[in-house]
This record gives sequence, structure tokens and C-alpha cells, in this order.
Amino acid sequence: MVIELEVKDQKERKKYMEFKLNNLIYSNSKNKYQKLFLKKNNYLISYLENLRLNSINSKNLKKFKSLKKRKELVADYIISICFTKYNIRVHISNNQGNVIKTFTSGTVGFKKSQRKKVFSHRSVALEALDFLRNIKDIKNSNLFIRLKGFNKNRMSILRIFSKSNLRYNFKSIVDISSIPFNGCRSKRLPRK
Repeated sequence: MVIELEVKDQKERKKYMEFKLNNLIYSNSKNKYQKLFLKKNNYLISYLENLRLNSINSKNLKKFKSLKKRKELVADYIISICFTKYNIRVHISNNQGNVIKTFTSGTVGFKKSQRKKVFSHRSVALEALDFLRNIKDIKNSNLFIRLKGFNKNRMSILRIFSKSNLRYNFKSIVDISSIPFNGCRSKRLPRK
């Protein structure tokens, strides 16, 4: 297959450039202009192939490799914090879901009306953090936080966990509090 060199339009030149190296025949190209065209075409095709290879080898390939290497995070310890109206419960469990230790404002030492105060909630969070620090190899482990329920002291407790020494070990914070879609009838509000 010999390519004739009577091309003036750019559209037709693009068609010629789409030919692969296998379709080009140098032996029959006796005309010097034809040889020039073939050389240019050969150069352009090799240039385009190099571009394609470089685009795969550079940033895109790194992204694909990082996606392949990326594994699912496995939690070594799960800290589930349950907020109620007047109390807070912190359960520390392993990755299989077995509870290792529980902390409430009652077990820390607060009684009756003292349980609903901010200080009691903070002390529960600090006790849980102290327990976590004493575990072996805690610096290399992944910690997940699960929040459930609503309380006015919720953000202050999250700040305690975020400012602690273990803040880099917390890989995810998930809220699993259930919100009704107008399901059960709510309790009667007290008169004011």
C-alpha cells in the first residue's frame, strides 16, 4: 500500500496520520516528498505512542497503583459513645465486637444529679482515654469512634478525643444515632 502525496487539506492529513507503522511501505516510495511524508508520519506515530505510554506511566499509573495498594481499614479497637439525656456510656471493644471495658458517669463516681453535668461527661471521656493509653501497641492500632444519641455535651467530648495524644489513631468517626421517620409517637413533653 503506497500513500500518494497529493494532500492539501488538514482533514486528509489527519487521516494519513492515523495509519499505523505496519501499513506504511518505504520500498515503493520513490518520490522524495513521499519519503518525507512517511518519515514525518512515522515520527508523529512514534511521538503519539510515547505520549500514550508516558501518560500511563506517570501520574495515572501511580494513582492506579495506589488504588490497588489501598486496603480496607480494619479497626483494632472500637470506641462506641452513647449519649442519653442525663448520662453518657463509653464502651471500648475489640475488632470482633467483644466489650473490653465500659465507662459511665456512675462508675467514675458521680451520683444522681451530678451525672448530667458537663464535668462528669468529661471525666468519663478522660478515663476512657487513660485506659486506651495503657493498652500495649496502641500507637500502631486503628481506632474507630461510633456515636449514638444526642446530648448538649456531645461536641465537648468529641473535642477531648480530638485533642488527645491518640488523635492520629482515630481513623473514622461514625454517627449511628437512629432518627425516626415519624415512626413511634414521642413522649409527652413536660409542662413549663
